[in-house]
Amino acid sequence: MYASGKGLKAIANYLNKAGYRTKKGRYFSINGIATILDNVIYNGKISWLKIENWDTKRRKGKNPDPIIVEGQHEAIISDELWSLVQARRKSKSFKQRQSNEPFLLSSLLRCPDCGQGMVPSITTSTRKDGTKRKHRYYVCSNFHNKGSAACKANSVKTYEAEDEVNNRIKKTR
Repeated sequence: MYASGKGLKAIANYLNKAGYRTKKGRYFSINGIATILDNVIYNGKISWLKIENWDTKRRKGKNPDPIIVEGQHEAIISDELWSLVQARRKSKSFKQRQSNEPFLLSSLLRCPDCGQGMVPSITTSTRKDGTKRKHRYYVCSNFHNKGSAACKANSVKTYEAEDEVNNRIKKTR
C-alpha cells in the first residue's frame, strides 16, 4: 500500500477499519506502520546494533550504520519492493507542521469521546485570490495517529478553546 502511494495514516486507518489489531490488541498507529515499513526482518535480513550505547544510555540514539546481514528465514517482501518502499521513505519530506503561535492547551484538553489528549493540528486552505490561510485546531490524538476507526476528530478551533479557558479563569478571580 505504501509503495502504491498510500500514506502512513491511510494505511493505519485501513488496517484499523478492517479489524486488524497489533499483537497487543491495540489499534495501529502511524509510528507503528513506520516501524513495520523499516523492519529488515520482512526482507529476509537481520540487524544488529541499531541503537547506540545500548548498555549506557538505554535506547538513546539510533546507530546510522547498523549491521545488516542475510537471515536464515524466508523473506516475505521482495528486494525490489523493499527498495521501492525504502526509497519512498527516504524521499518523503517529513517536515513538522509548525506555527509561530503556541498551542496553549496542548496536553491539557481531553477528547470528549475517548479521553485521549487533544493535539495541535494545522490545516491550510487556499482562498480565491490564491493566498493561503492556516487554520489551527486541537484534534483527538487517537484520530490524529490512528485514523477514524479509533475515534472522531472532535476538532475544536484553537482560539475558541483558548478564549473559553481564559474567560473561565477570569470569572474565578
